Amino acid sequence: IRKRGYKIVYEPEAVVYHFHRPTLRSYFKQQFSYGKNTVHLILEWLDIVKGDTLNPKSMILQPVLFYLMVFTVLLSFFLYFILGFATLTVFIVPVVCGLILLLLNLYLTLRVFFVFRDPVILIILPLVLLTRVVAWSLGGLAGLINLITSKILLKIRSWRYQS
Repeated sequence: IRKRGYKIVYEPEAVVYHFHRPTLRSYFKQQFSYGKNTVHLILEWLDIVKGDTLNPKSMILQPVLFYLMVFTVLLSFFLYFILGFATLTVFIVPVVCGLILLLLNLYLTLRVFFVFRDPVILIILPLVLLTRVVAWSLGGLAGLINLITSKILLKIRSWRYQS
């Protein structure tokens, strides 16, 4: 907004409407959509990768850790069960990524808990945070696949019209 010459001001009388999703399923769909759209946002405004007050760097790091964890788990299974090859390194990477994700979510959960002092947070928030990272990561992957396939289709259509 600022880059386009607009000024951001604080308006204490402003009313903000915010809708919390009533089920984990609807929350998953919302976060999946956010992840899908984030691909386009990152490509248009690379600065958002730095994080902001709503999306700290740790939140942006979580999908990367999730992708790395899933990829290395799949690689581990492939190497071990298909090729009969196993190294400790291949098994350590997904565990380390999973532990970092767990610690980040524990940190965020405790931060929220100490603000609101509600023990229910300790039970529900880790599940919500896990749902968010999985949905956001899968949505980001879907957005990337969507972007790549649309670019390929545009290329194919342009070739057809040139022929």
